[in-house]
Amino acid sequence: MTYAPGLEFSVPGKNAFEVEFSFWYSRAGWREEHEVITVFGEAKSVADKCFGPKDIARMRHVAELFPGSFLVFAALKNTLHQEERSLVADLAQWGREALDDGRPRAPVIVLTGVELFCSWHVNHTWKEFDGLRKQFADTAHTRPDNLWTLADVTQQVYLDLPSRFEEMRKKWEAAKRLRSLPAMDRR
Repeated sequence: MTYAPGLEFSVPGKNAFEVEFSFWYSRAGWREEHEVITVFGEAKSVADKCFGPKDIARMRHVAELFPGSFLVFAALKNTLHQEERSLVADLAQWGREALDDGRPRAPVIVLTGVELFCSWHVNHTWKEFDGLRKQFADTAHTRPDNLWTLADVTQQVYLDLPSRFEEMRKKWEAAKRLRSLPAMDRR
């Protein structure tokens, strides 16, 4: 992983803007290489409402400049205000749309003080909570060390969004049913 704090972007015809942190990450092992993932993040403290429309617009702009990159919204508090949740959820829904290669446009990860201050591993900390966090922690196949999984589960936990994978499965099944209909019935 390579990390960079406070990057300033200059885009012709636009005002310069800053992203609070970024990193490039690869899970390359000794047997195989994995794609390097680009991550941009917005970090806040414990204010009641940390993330506002300007933050969302800035992160969306970054996602448009770097399609397929992950967007992280990190706050030291343990939960998001309902207004923040709504703003970030709208961006996360937009980010779920597929690029030409099938990857999501901009997977969104939400981190709170729960994850940022965990003593060992997110799963160990989540076991101490009720609800979705405990469910995910108790499920052996949930791997929050995988950024794709972390994006999906934190969107469910903090943004009240459905599983992206379940959403995709439903779309595929609907498309399959449509293809199985005679051409006349597809209208």
